[in-house]
Amino acid sequence: MLFLFALLVRDATPLVVTVTHAAGRMGVSVVGQLREIGQLSGEDEELGIRAVVRSEEEASRLKLDLCGAVLRNGELRPLLDLKDDLGIDLFIVEDDAHEQNGLATAFAGADVAVLLSAAHADFSPAGGGEGGPKSASLLPTSLLPTSMAASATGVNVRVPPLSGAAAARRLGAEVCAWCAHGVYMQCVYP
Repeated sequence: MLFLFALLVRDATPLVVTVTHAAGRMGVSVVGQLREIGQLSGEDEELGIRAVVRSEEEASRLKLDLCGAVLRNGELRPLLDLKDDLGIDLFIVEDDAHEQNGLATAFAGADVAVLLSAAHADFSPAGGGEGGPKSASLLPTSLLPTSMAASATGVNVRVPPLSGAAAARRLGAEVCAWCAHGVYMQCVYP
């Protein structure tokens, strides 16, 4: 009886999805599509969306992309409000000493995490060979397309050393924050 009550209470609360790197091309698309899914469901409070960006500049870009704007008397004014009109919570988490606290706040109470990154990681199959996998950075072969997964023992993940270093570090911080809150995440490789 208590279990059924817990299920009923859980179903009454909105599903909360946290999207990182929300101001990027993919992030704007994901946040917009999640909002549309919430609208199509027919219930106003069925999906809570949290958009995580790294700066005020990214926040302004996201607001412009999702809310639109009009130029009046030489001033750019938004057409809609991100929170009031679209129901999207915005979290600005800068790359600084308070990053972990900001990410922890963004992930607290979230049910699903969508971790997007500008790290441009390259996935390649790891051949087992006689000595086993040659890389310490292996992920499950479920990340590979079925045609490649059959012969691989894992997946090598490579991030460009200089151009991707900051993005890779940020992605690592996001994964750590996500793990601390036990948010559901599934890795998907197209």
